[in-house]
Amino acid sequence: MATDSLNLAELFEAQSGATPDAIALVEGKRELTYAELDRYAGHFADILLKTGAGPEQVFAILSPATIESIVAILGILKTGAAYLPLDPNQPDTRLASILGDACPSGIVAPEGVGRRLPEPLRSLSLAMPVLPIAPSAVPVAPQRQVSPDQIAYLIYTSGSTGDPKAVAVSHRAVMRSLRARGHLYPDAPGVVCLTAPLTFDISVAQIFATLGGGGTLVLGVDLVGFHDLAPRWRDAVRTVMLTSSAYAAVLTDDDAPFGANLTRVIVGGDALQPGLVRRHYERFAAVALVNEYGPTEATIFSTAALIAPKEDSPPIGAPIVGTSLYLLDEQLRPCCPGETGELYIAGDNLARGYWRRPGLTTTRFVASPFQPGERLYRTGDLASQRADGQFVFQGRVDDQLKVRGVRIEPGEIAAAILRAPDVEQAEVLGLPAADGELRLAAYVVAPALDEEALRRHLFAVLPDYMVPSAIVVLDALPLTANGKVDRKALPAPGPQVRGGVSGTPEEAVLCGLVGELLGMERVGPEDDFFALGGHSLLAARLVARVRSVLGRVLGIRSVFEAPRLGDLAERVRQAPRATHVLTATERPSRLPLSFAQARLWFLDRLEGADAAYNIPLAARLSGRLDVAALAAALDDVVMRHESLRTLLKDDGGEPYQEVLEQAHVVLDRRICEPDAVDAMLAAEAARPFDLACDLPLRAVLLELGPDDHVLALVVHHIATDGWSMGLLLDDLAKAYRARAVGEAPDYDPLPVHYADYALWQRALLGEEADPESLIGRQINHWRTALAGAPAELMLPLDR
Repeated sequence: MATDSLNLAELFEAQSGATPDAIALVEGKRELTYAELDRYAGHFADILLKTGAGPEQVFAILSPATIESIVAILGILKTGAAYLPLDPNQPDTRLASILGDACPSGIVAPEGVGRRLPEPLRSLSLAMPVLPIAPSAVPVAPQRQVSPDQIAYLIYTSGSTGDPKAVAVSHRAVMRSLRARGHLYPDAPGVVCLTAPLTFDISVAQIFATLGGGGTLVLGVDLVGFHDLAPRWRDAVRTVMLTSSAYAAVLTDDDAPFGANLTRVIVGGDALQPGLVRRHYERFAAVALVNEYGPTEATIFSTAALIAPKEDSPPIGAPIVGTSLYLLDEQLRPCCPGETGELYIAGDNLARGYWRRPGLTTTRFVASPFQPGERLYRTGDLASQRADGQFVFQGRVDDQLKVRGVRIEPGEIAAAILRAPDVEQAEVLGLPAADGELRLAAYVVAPALDEEALRRHLFAVLPDYMVPSAIVVLDALPLTANGKVDRKALPAPGPQVRGGVSGTPEEAVLCGLVGELLGMERVGPEDDFFALGGHSLLAARLVARVRSVLGRVLGIRSVFEAPRLGDLAERVRQAPRATHVLTATERPSRLPLSFAQARLWFLDRLEGADAAYNIPLAARLSGRLDVAALAAALDDVVMRHESLRTLLKDDGGEPYQEVLEQAHVVLDRRICEPDAVDAMLAAEAARPFDLACDLPLRAVLLELGPDDHVLALVVHHIATDGWSMGLLLDDLAKAYRARAVGEAPDYDPLPVHYADYALWQRALLGEEADPESLIGRQINHWRTALAGAPAELMLPLDR
């Protein structure tokens, strides 16, 4: 990254000059090199300059993240003007309100979106860049004079008064933020997926840390899109940035969407829960988890923390380079060690203030009592500081909420509700749901409320993530002795369920999937997905489940356009069938190995049997133990999971897997003294498996006393991984409880087994010898990319 650049345009231009032929942008099958992207952005800047574009002017972009919108952003910055990203899917009235507040000099939008704008805003509409552009039509990049303190972009956030407000971020602030990011992550960027919408300031880091550092930015990726990403790009991704809520949704997916070279997951936007930390390290033990914190007013992030695997209270971290944090009381006095105070941020990464809101700016950006001339941003967040210097988030001093990483003022939602007919009073709360996420609940006093009409009104004036999941109608709001609304006395909303009988197979399956996602037993085709508590992240998970269970490719937009489950089921019925869906299929007489099995089989034959791939687990069992029930439960688990009764055979050097129809686990019982437990466990973990003859699961029961035992399980990595061991223990516990009362475990049948996966993988990738197969093309790519590389890397061996 060019550290001497003064603004974002110069940052990109310096990188383009250094790596003109490198791939800068990828969207589906479209790719742009740095030189092409620079030329196209220069052409668009030339168009804008003819309209008088220059510093301190704002140009809005009404578009999702596409190659054209990135060209538009860079073209705007080349003129010295600032860009304002807006979501074209937001209601027209909200877009008009924001544009009226921002007073942009132009509005860059696709033709269909531009026609939605009311006059006089429509007259400001400019066409999106159209690619490709003939080289003869591309001028030299325009010259500009841009001060580091001039604005680079605006980001609108929710406002407590009912109106959203724009944070104005200068080039100086964003450049300082990017340099701090480069200091923290010197191995970045590589290939980066733009997972954040342009309206979320995480996108600024993803775009400019990548394009300013010579990386490749991949567009069009969402929680479902990770699965569809070409392996060429997915396997090159080393760092992923997501909000905590989005990452929680990713971790619920059985099929991890990331490539094998992932080294770091950065989360932020909302509070990091210990449960998410645990699930991350169970799933990706070798992948670092980093928690970043920072309001939009402090330019993307202000702290970062590498989270330990067993962190009970995940910190938000220590200040980044160039940033100072203060914990102050109501009189701006420093808090004592261990006390909770309000968090204030200082440094060159602070935004300039709120666009065209000088009064609001002075209330949030205050003079520092510690350094003359320094500003402090009052975050409204409560925090404490640990002895190691790390800060821990402790809540809010006001009513502001974070819902799925988006900052929301309940007052803005309440103001929108009060503008609806017949509504007399309204209060909005964020209530925790069973999955730990916040759900918005609206409490409304209205004599004759038409709830459907109110929902239509809210969807017309608010983004979908701000529409409450539950609406509770009350005769009056409860009050405290002081006459204020008693929020603690507001009743918990009941389930918003209509139920009904599913009439088609698609309705029945879809209602079952929604009930599973939302933890509800009764869901019917008349129910509304969002009224039940669904939101955009759950919509992404629902689409993924529809794909895996029904084999249909449904877009996330369909869930928003047809939230009534009966209507959505019809969309499912008409959706195209997914290709290469993992299902149980007819098996050949000789089952091939998956590529992962083949690697481990090869290493086993090359190096001989050893314990390098043993996964040991030990559990202390206190109290009366039914040994016969435990032995039977082990057999139950082995019979449930084919991978635990699979042997790897070979015929003339050609390996194949043999799934045993019946298998029995020998529970090896040994008398053991307490001080010998560690040695016996270590010895058992070090004993290798014979993959051709032994079940890949061993069980040893150490008897320390009548009511004191240690159960040692050792599983070969060819049958499990760290995350799957938790599932194995869950199944074992369920089976033991059943066998202890003389019953068989009531397992849900498994739709597929590992052998089905191996067949699916081979069908998807094809044969290595076929140059037109997917795996053949991948191998050919790497042979070409690595041509001429040294056969051995001369790395130092003394460290």
